[in-house]
Amino acid sequence: MSVQHSNPETAEQIREQMRQTRCHLQPEVNRIVEDAQKLMDWHYYMKRAPWMMLGVAAAVGYVLVPKRLEVMSPDADELEKLSKKQRLVVEPKPKANSRTGPIASLAGFLAMTTLRAGVGYAGQYIGKQFEENSKSQQRSQEPQQVNS
Repeated sequence: MSVQHSNPETAEQIREQMRQTRCHLQPEVNRIVEDAQKLMDWHYYMKRAPWMMLGVAAAVGYVLVPKRLEVMSPDADELEKLSKKQRLVVEPKPKANSRTGPIASLAGFLAMTTLRAGVGYAGQYIGKQFEENSKSQQRSQEPQQVNS
C-alpha cells in the first residue's frame, strides 16, 4: 500500500486558480442579479416596448371583464320549453332606490371631487415626468463644450 503525497506546487497552483475563479465569479453573479431585477421590473418593459405593454393590458382587460349575459324576454311557450329543459333562471330585479339621503349624496359628491383631484394631480405628475425626460435627453444630445 503506497501513500501519495500531494505536490506542494500543484496544490498552490490549484489554490491560485480557485482564488482567481472566485474573483471573476463575483462580478458575474452581480451582473446576473442586476439583469434578473431589471427583467422583473415592469418599468423596463414600459420604456422598451410601450405599445406591446398597451396590447398586454388590453388583452388582460378583455380576459378579466366578464361577458354580458343575454337577457331574453320569452313568451309563455318559450318559458315552458326552458322549464322542461331545466334552463330557466329567474332572478328578481332589485327595486331601484330613486331617492338617496343627504349623507349618501354628500359621500358621492366627496368621492367624485376626490377622484377629479386625483386625476388632475396624476396628469400634472406625468406631464412633469415627460418634461424632465425630454430635458435630460436634450442635455445628453447637446455637444459638450471644452474650455481651453
